[in-house]
Amino acid sequence: MGAHSETIGLLFFSEDERELFQEALAQEGFRVCAPKPSAEAIPELDGVDLIVVEDQVAKRFTKELLRLKNHAAEVLSFLPILVAQPYHESSASWLSAGFDDVVPLPLVKPLLLVRVRTWLRLRKTTLGRFRDFVEESSLGFYRATPDGRILYANPALIRMLGFSSFEELAQRNLEREGFGSCTPRSQFKEILEREGRVCGYEAVWIKKDGTKIYVRESARAVRDESGKTLFYEGVVEDITTERKLEKRLSAIRDFGHKLILPSSVSEVAHAVVEAARTILGLEDVGLFLVNEEKQTLELVAHTLKSVSKRALPLDSPRGVVVRVARTGKLENIPDVRKEPAYIRTFEENRAELAVPLKVGQRVLGVLNAESPQIGAFGPEEEQLLTALANEAAIALENARLFQKLEELERFYEEIVNTLAEGVVVVNPEDRIVFANPAVSEILGWTKEEILGKNWWELIAPPFRAQLEKELRQGREAKESAYETLLLHKNGRYIPAFVHARPLFKDGQFHGAVKAFADVSQIKEFETRYRYFAEEVQEGFFLAKAKDPVSVDLPVEEQLRLIYENFYLTEVNNAMARAYCLPSAKEILGRSFSELLGSEEMFVQIRPLLEEFVRNNYKLRDKWQLVTLHNGEVRWFAYTAVGILEAGKLREIWGIQRDITEQKKAVERLAKEAQRFSVLYETSKKLALVRDLEEAFETVHQAVAELMPAEAFVISLVRGEEAEAVYLFDKGGRYPPVRIPKGQGLTWHVLTTGQSLLVLDLAEAKGLPAVQFGSPEPVRSLLAVPLKVGARFIGVLSTQSYRPQAFKEDDLATLELLASQVAVALENIRLIKELEESEARFRRLAENAPDIIFRYRLKPTPGFEYVSPAVTRI
Repeated sequence: MGAHSETIGLLFFSEDERELFQEALAQEGFRVCAPKPSAEAIPELDGVDLIVVEDQVAKRFTKELLRLKNHAAEVLSFLPILVAQPYHESSASWLSAGFDDVVPLPLVKPLLLVRVRTWLRLRKTTLGRFRDFVEESSLGFYRATPDGRILYANPALIRMLGFSSFEELAQRNLEREGFGSCTPRSQFKEILEREGRVCGYEAVWIKKDGTKIYVRESARAVRDESGKTLFYEGVVEDITTERKLEKRLSAIRDFGHKLILPSSVSEVAHAVVEAARTILGLEDVGLFLVNEEKQTLELVAHTLKSVSKRALPLDSPRGVVVRVARTGKLENIPDVRKEPAYIRTFEENRAELAVPLKVGQRVLGVLNAESPQIGAFGPEEEQLLTALANEAAIALENARLFQKLEELERFYEEIVNTLAEGVVVVNPEDRIVFANPAVSEILGWTKEEILGKNWWELIAPPFRAQLEKELRQGREAKESAYETLLLHKNGRYIPAFVHARPLFKDGQFHGAVKAFADVSQIKEFETRYRYFAEEVQEGFFLAKAKDPVSVDLPVEEQLRLIYENFYLTEVNNAMARAYCLPSAKEILGRSFSELLGSEEMFVQIRPLLEEFVRNNYKLRDKWQLVTLHNGEVRWFAYTAVGILEAGKLREIWGIQRDITEQKKAVERLAKEAQRFSVLYETSKKLALVRDLEEAFETVHQAVAELMPAEAFVISLVRGEEAEAVYLFDKGGRYPPVRIPKGQGLTWHVLTTGQSLLVLDLAEAKGLPAVQFGSPEPVRSLLAVPLKVGARFIGVLSTQSYRPQAFKEDDLATLELLASQVAVALENIRLIKELEESEARFRRLAENAPDIIFRYRLKPTPGFEYVSPAVTRI
């Protein structure tokens, strides 16, 4: 008998039965807690590992026992409760009421011990799997009561809120603290109590140190049998970085709107570098403008007053900003010490980010930031500084325009014509009396077509109410700015930002100048950014069983039930995209069989499901090939955990990653490695071969390893004819065959000198062919010439009875092998001729009356051969 760490609770009215059960369990080393049954005694069992309760006790205290069981669930635990009842009575009513199992009376000790050990083992296994999934997740998981008590938080959530332990976090009462004023907990609770669940709820939480974080939360209310809410449980994702980026971009856009009609270029430049400091938090920022007349790049504004203004020649090899001004492309230098063109301003600076200020394709200047930290600027800084540069470019261009309008009114039309933005002048009736060329470029109307039109005709109907406000502000000498849709000649509408400035003559309203910019790209960027911010890269899913699957069923039956009876109840958009569907709602409610489709797909993923079942309903980063409904084939990596209750699989939590490109890369590398290995080993073998048959077999073996070779032919030129000296077809060798000149694919390749790739001979026209071996015609083939120097000595060909059996990679491989084969065959021929010449020499020397010898001078002088006549003489 061994000692157990588990504690068993007993609740019996019958003292005799209680003593029998207590003695049986104690003999096996279990600790036993057996209070006298009462409503007050039941909470004393909180903390035991399993309870055995007499049926009469269970009837009387059903609510109290199930409340104790639910309390264990609140803290992510599992408390099995077994009911002891006469053996002839049905167990269905107890199981449907929420109890886990029954034990027959009178007591049968072996049966009791089997039930107890089984449920203790199931409790331990279930808790371990679920905790592994939750505890290792990068998302926050929690349970909290309506009155604000925190029952559970996983490590990710504890770290997210800046606490060192759960005990420290649990001291916080959520009714009093933890939520931002803009998203109070009362609002969250109201939705949960009304709807029962919340998906994608965004809120502001307060960390331990008082700082705010933005979160996206999905939660549900867990209620008892009376409908009372026991606790809330949810999943939380920290989206602070996304919100901060979005807030900065919004601030940049607002800043850009304010700069649409500035008074001078200098004011815009200083406002831009100040915005880089206040909005983006960059301390060392300079704005350079191109001086077209002097062909220089001039520093016009800087956040640091100690930096003196300077001008750099545009054709200078020095200066990252100069290079950016020339190319119009952003440059991010992680370490300026490795950049020869860098011009140092401060000794401690290490990183530089230079962004062009562009209008259309024209570079106005460069917005440049530096930092003493190596690699200080990442993709987020590039995005933010580019957005600021775009706003600055528009503002600077407009500033330049309006400044010249004020200074040189008689030349204003020529200046406006250089703008990439559209500019129109309207009379007091809002009819267009002037339009610059950019208007035609943006809207498609010719100058003649646009003149005389009323401005409201170009505005999309839903936006025309803006014009009344604009006209009213214009008569009050107020400028106005707004976003609208402008009508293109082809009928489509273009998103644009419009700024209108009133014109007065002799104190009377005389019309307005309206500048507008096509913001299609900005709108597209905003749309893409929001899409990116709302999506997660990995697919996440929860599948629930229509009818829980017993773990005692045969494995094959379990596989079929999991495939057909588990339905997706929670998925993210990334999961939907993996299956070529637009959004999560497209797959919610589908079973695995409905998602994957055909019976063939079940056969395909059966090994994965079997490993899941045999590995205690757990998978970790297992790769699986999946054929989608549209025929596309993808590789996914799956991590999954099954949730078991009462010996039945009820839920499957999982993560899915698309690793198709990774798998393809691995396969390509493996194939290339095999190809080079085979070619290398074959070249070594051919270098040592001195027999033609051995060489042919070596080449045949190498080709068969690399590509299809159901039929294989080596042909050699024999004077005016060719001979297929090595013929292999369908597993057997055939005798050599003479090929008259000009006949068959062999002479076609020898005549053209070009390799041949035929994907389907049945569709190929005009190709000569000589039938070898099997009477069945081949369908696809490769044929490459064997060439030594400029001389063709034969043809190497591999063939298949399947169409499309070969690819361009196979042809390149065979050509490479053929070059080695040609050299090897030529070496064999030369060695054979040398051996024959040596033999003739020796026969003549041995019969000659005079002494015949061969003397070697190098490397060591000496006789190599002396004829027998030396002994006679």
